[in-house]
Amino acid sequence: ECMQLQTGALNCFGRVRDAVEPVVRKLAEETNDTTFFGCEANMSLVCLSLSQGGGNLVVRPEQHWLKLLHCTGAGKVIIAEKGIDWFAELAKLNPPEKIAANTITTVGEMRVEIEKIKQNGYALCMEECSEDVSALGIPVYDKQGEFVGALAQSIPSLFIEAGRIDINERVKILRTYAEQISDQL
Repeated sequence: ECMQLQTGALNCFGRVRDAVEPVVRKLAEETNDTTFFGCEANMSLVCLSLSQGGGNLVVRPEQHWLKLLHCTGAGKVIIAEKGIDWFAELAKLNPPEKIAANTITTVGEMRVEIEKIKQNGYALCMEECSEDVSALGIPVYDKQGEFVGALAQSIPSLFIEAGRIDINERVKILRTYAEQISDQL
């Protein structure tokens, strides 16, 4: 099922994947942080492009993040775009799993999180999917203003806490790269 979903989604999102891969690679090279572009398909998070810090594209036959919309930067951006009712329906079908101590699993908690995302224009997940790793995600739109997916990065939490990475500065960088993707769509 996972491979079938991945193949179908990647075929469906082929044009988007072609536009995001060079941008994802370049962003990972510039920041040296793992960069991810995800879309929603069948109420799951599908990776269209993943590049490790340094710019190496990663090809994974499995889509292990399919059920991680609720605790990833890209996933939370998608949830914010789809709305709380959509998430509530998703939570009924697939109750969110508590992956780490900070993982948000309830509709009430996600409602508050969505408001923060909408207010800030980005999602920040502090150690919600993995201990010691945080994620930052922003929405990406096509030229017509339609939501396409989310551009996200995984960052060591220590770098954020120690001030080595300034969230506002990183958001500016992500927005610059998101605009490059938008220009291609």
